[in-house]
Amino acid sequence: MENTTAELVELLSGTNLKPRFSAQRPIIPAQYDALYALCMTACAIVALAKPSEGDDSDELRLNNSLLKFAQFIAPRPRLLRDYLLWREHRMEGAQLDLQSWPLLPRGFLTDQTPTAVVGFLSAIGELERDEKNVVFHPKRHKRLHSLIQTVDSHSLFVSERSALKQLSENRPTLAMLGVQ
Repeated sequence: MENTTAELVELLSGTNLKPRFSAQRPIIPAQYDALYALCMTACAIVALAKPSEGDDSDELRLNNSLLKFAQFIAPRPRLLRDYLLWREHRMEGAQLDLQSWPLLPRGFLTDQTPTAVVGFLSAIGELERDEKNVVFHPKRHKRLHSLIQTVDSHSLFVSERSALKQLSENRPTLAMLGVQ
């Protein structure tokens, strides 16, 4: 099997199915596309960040771990249902059992894309890091703010933003995420 994609195209061409990919260039999964990852980060900040307490500025803060969890859930809205079931079970104070424990999506712990995106945004001056938080200033971080406005004005990423809205209404605690 020298070119698996070409072989798959050949197999499918003998059916009524029409492949939607190029044999010359496989498509990268959306969650690893740089612009998509930047948009998911921006959407997560808008949905989950909170204004700094006692500060008159437009500064918004979001815990790094919560941001990473949101960046993981947003492109995978189907995982939100599992998280909500797990959260409900945890909030009831019930002891975790073998059926509810696997419902918490844990892939966010090892996914390096969200960390790299935050690192990139920090390096170019569009986000700031403050201990365990990222800090966003819409007036100062104009490129990221412009990206957020574009996503809003064109109603992009509807399912992802809906998942983030639900996540903001059912925020996990840091203890739930395994961090303090």
